Amino acid sequence: MRAVVSGVDIQRHPKYNKGLAFSEEERDQLYLRGLLPPAVLSQELQVERVMINVRSKANDLERCGGIWYME
Repeated sequence: MRAVVSGVDIQRHPKYNKGLAFSEEERDQLYLRGLLPPAVLSQELQVERVMINVRSKANDLERCGGIWYME
């Protein structure tokens, strides 16, 4: 028997969580509507935004702390 993962369970599981990259259809099918902000951003764009943020840090300690926080 296979359990269906949806809603908050998806957000807590790093294997399935795509952040804001869930399409409108996926949000409806997986019961994510209302659990995520309304914006839809590709995973590539999310990575680009994180890298810009990491590169803007003043030193290695701040960079490492920011990356650690994402895990």
